[in-house]
This record gives sequence, structure tokens and C-alpha cells, in this order.
Amino acid sequence: MGAGYIKLHRSMRDWEWYNDLPVFRLFTSMLFMANWKDKRWQGIVIKRGQFISGRKALAIETGLSEKQVRTAIEKLKSTNELATEKAKGGTLFTIANYSKYQDDSDVSGQEKATEKAKERPGKGQATATTKERKKERKEEESMSQPFASELVTRWNTLAAEQNLACVKTISKSRTSKISSRVKEGLSMEQFVRVLEEIAVSDFLLGKSRSWKVSFDWLIDNDRNWLKVYEGTYRNAPQSQTPFSAGRFETAQERRQREIKEQEERLLRKFGGVADDAADKTADANARFVEATELFRREEG
Repeated sequence: MGAGYIKLHRSMRDWEWYNDLPVFRLFTSMLFMANWKDKRWQGIVIKRGQFISGRKALAIETGLSEKQVRTAIEKLKSTNELATEKAKGGTLFTIANYSKYQDDSDVSGQEKATEKAKERPGKGQATATTKERKKERKEEESMSQPFASELVTRWNTLAAEQNLACVKTISKSRTSKISSRVKEGLSMEQFVRVLEEIAVSDFLLGKSRSWKVSFDWLIDNDRNWLKVYEGTYRNAPQSQTPFSAGRFETAQERRQREIKEQEERLLRKFGGVADDAADKTADANARFVEATELFRREEG
């Protein structure tokens, strides 16, 4: 991911796991993923030869199954090639002999040449500045990699549940866009909220039309994920049906409603006045009161 390279010495052919293709594939991928210098990420220091990821993200990165990744990790740990520990955002992987694999005299010579280039005035100074900018971009990409892996892992979990397109490769373009979204304010907590909004949105899940939300659409700009986060694509509120009464009421509320409905029925039955005669009105009201009290006693 990004510019630069790693070193694979010819002696690797004598390595005990060289012919174990899943282990070799995973280990070389880890060499690419590991930090080449100490860096801070979300309040923690990820040292040279370390990186944060998870089994699902590694499976996507390498094309191996999660079972193959898990088995390969155990084999590498059994021969002290690799160490793991829990960390914020996933698992912290440490390649035990990273410096042994990647350091040699050529590296020192290259570093000295770079320092001399920085000291040159004029054109040489401009060249050094360009290299520094490239280095900064490379460091930013390396820093965003664990975050990108975690985002992809969480997205693929939702995608598998909701029949959405899974992310199979964390490309340079995707990493760059994720880095831009993070700079604009996207956090892991907000992304989890975005996934929760997607899970209950008929529009985003393609239930109301042929289009479905995708990972690339979410990270494409600073508007798409934010609109989902703010509830723009929530389903319209459902109007109450005639049969919704009592669906969520308590037993006491249901009892009060039934008493009120019975009183209304009694009022309609006994409360009518045949004419304007006062005696008939009083008689009708008396019958209503008597019937209501009887109903209350029976219910009590």
C-alpha cells in the first residue's frame, strides 16, 4: 500500500514455513502492513514492525479464509515469528524479527544519501522537500491502514447480513478516501452509527428501488456518510391502523380504556332524550349513572 518496498532475502527459501503457502502468504502480507517506524495512532504508539488488524481484515487482504488465517497465525506464534495482543480497534501484531528482515548496510547508505540531499541548497533542497512530502503522505497512509481495515471489517459484517457488496481489497484509492474522511471528522463511533442506520433503511438496502448503498459510495465524499449518519434515509413513519389501539398499552391502561368505552356505550344507550320534558331528561340521566356505577362495581 503506497510507495516504497520491503526486502525478501534469498535465505527466505530455507525458512521452515516457505512451502506452507497460507503461512508464507500471510507473513509476507504482514511485512507489507507493518510500520517501518514508530507512529502514534488514536492515542497509542504502534512501533516499528507492528500493525493493528483482525482475522477478517487479514483474510480480505490475503485472499485466505479466516480459518487459514487463524491457523497460519498460530503456526507463526509457535515458532516465535509473531506475537499478538489485544488493542484498541483490533489485534496488535508484532513481527518478532522485523529489523533483522528489513535492515542492512544498504539501508544505512540510503539514509545517509537522503540526509545529504536535504543539506543541498537550491535544486537539491527542492528535491529533498519533495521527498519529505512523499514521506509524509506515506506515513499518513500507513497510519490510516489499521483504521481502514477496521472499517472494512465492520462493513463486511453488515454486507453479509444484508446482501450488500463486500469489500475484497483495501486499495490505495480507498485508503486515500478513508484518510480524507477521517481528516474531515469521521470516527469509528460515527461509522458504527452509519451502519446501524443502513441496517434499518429500506432505501439504502435496495428494498424500495434497484440501487443499494455501497462502501465506495459511503466514503466517496464528505456528504454521503454524513447524510446517512444524520438520518436522511430513514423510513417514513408508519401511520396508525384502526387495530393499533392497545398494542403497547399496560394492563392498567387497557382497563381504563375499556371502562371509558363502556361508559360511552351506556351514554349512547341511556343518555338520549326523547323530547324536551325535564322529567324524562332526569330519568335518563339517573339510568345512566346507575348503569355506570353497576359496571364499575362489576369491573372492580
